[in-house]
Amino acid sequence: MKLTELDKRIIQELDDNSRQSLSMIARKLKTSEQRVKYRFELLIEQGIINEFISFIDVTKLGYMAYRVYFQYYKVSPEKEKEIVEYLTQNPNVQWMASFSGTWDLEIVFFAKNFFHYYAMINEILEKYGEYIARKSLSVSVNNYYFKRRYLSDERRPQRVMQIEGYGGEPVTHSLDKVDVKILETLSNNARASLSDIATPLDITSNCIKDRIRRLREKGILQEQTVVLSSEKMGRQFYKILIQMRKFDNDIESRIISFCDKFKNIWFFIVCDGEWNIEFEVEVKENEELRTLIREFRNEFQDLVLRYDSLFAYKINKMRYFPADLSKMK
Repeated sequence: MKLTELDKRIIQELDDNSRQSLSMIARKLKTSEQRVKYRFELLIEQGIINEFISFIDVTKLGYMAYRVYFQYYKVSPEKEKEIVEYLTQNPNVQWMASFSGTWDLEIVFFAKNFFHYYAMINEILEKYGEYIARKSLSVSVNNYYFKRRYLSDERRPQRVMQIEGYGGEPVTHSLDKVDVKILETLSNNARASLSDIATPLDITSNCIKDRIRRLREKGILQEQTVVLSSEKMGRQFYKILIQMRKFDNDIESRIISFCDKFKNIWFFIVCDGEWNIEFEVEVKENEELRTLIREFRNEFQDLVLRYDSLFAYKINKMRYFPADLSKMK
């Protein structure tokens, strides 16, 4: 399916806020709701739009994101499929991607502390450790989500998330079962209606609306966006892992400014491990990737020690909700 200009603008609006109604999108685009609805449903039917998700700042719930990279050892295609299926069903795995490159797999856990993480990773290694040649742990510190600015030639009014990023030192906001259910529902389906959330809880839609407002004010519930098929968008999804000679707040600010120049950068992640930063990018061709890396190395030439680029040929799982909180339902 070849994307029309209207398709791109609809996706752009959903990327900005996937909870907004189709009638609101139609008004912004100055077209009919029926036309927007038809293209919207076609984008889903053709697999260009896969999901509507909400970002939740898990550090506001007392969690940290632990990213683990695996390199396989003597893994047959059948065994790889088994491992991926097992991890996809594992409630402790929040995000997972398969790569070609130095690393074969990345999995993300939300854990309250290192010992909590260790228990989760140890369970996996006990089952499949013989198929792992090596692993690397990268703890996420700050995350900056950039809108998909490549969808339009116009400069986007909002450079990054409304509160610029999420992460930092964990704090704990107390939640009741209603808050947890709201977060879980919206993390899996950002377009869930107020009544869809309220009915199973036997409370009013206005109560749910007020709860959502408070979760936003606390910085727990953040952006609602859309999960796209990079392949069907005519793009390739890469991760770039970069080890810096030094890293501080000033360098972090400089990198944010650097990201603003490249419309294909989707995420910028500050982390601690073998490398200091990660980029997630969606490029049309390899030359775009080479240009980005070359420009970064030129601008930070005295700081870059090494880098790896990984082609993410499949996103196996994406769920921004700590599994432990589901037990409160």
